[in-house]
Amino acid sequence: MARGNAGFSRLAGSWLGWFVQIGGSAGRSRLIVGDASNVAGNKTGSMAERLELQVRLLRPGAQIPTRQSAAASGFDLHACLDGESLALGTTPVRVPTGVAIAGPEGTDAQIRPRSGLLVRGVIAGFGTLDADYRGELFVTMYCLPDTGHYEIVDGERIAQLVIARLASVHWQQVDALDDTGRGSQGHGSTGRT
Repeated sequence: MARGNAGFSRLAGSWLGWFVQIGGSAGRSRLIVGDASNVAGNKTGSMAERLELQVRLLRPGAQIPTRQSAAASGFDLHACLDGESLALGTTPVRVPTGVAIAGPEGTDAQIRPRSGLLVRGVIAGFGTLDADYRGELFVTMYCLPDTGHYEIVDGERIAQLVIARLASVHWQQVDALDDTGRGSQGHGSTGRT
């Protein structure tokens, strides 16, 4: 879809009937994630399921995050390197995406690694985007020592963006916690198999 298109393009067939709409105008777009039962006159679902995020493309070459398959839960983020490439080594570096997003309060947006890079020893660190952050999305990346180096090219898919809703939480301080069968045992206490 060309940037600046005022119309909307629906990407159908997403995981468990969820859909994505992308559209907007010059440098500012909307990414809508919701239940497909709310689309095209289908009245079986609740509009409360719909979540809209604004997407701003900060410079030429930036790409709106997109799902690569109907069942994908993450939206791929692309490196925005202004036609250049970037060499990764074992020291973490921030890789620009050229994208900024704005979601409603209560939105949880997480940057996660792509399995295709991870299996090659190229690590994208987990990251959480707070709902009030409006800056460019960067992905912290590095290579495992045995991998050594990896060259990221402009436009390459480097990480995934997973969107969810946050639970409303109230912390209640207590003197003791309830007993469970596991108790305080952790870090491998349940075994390997």
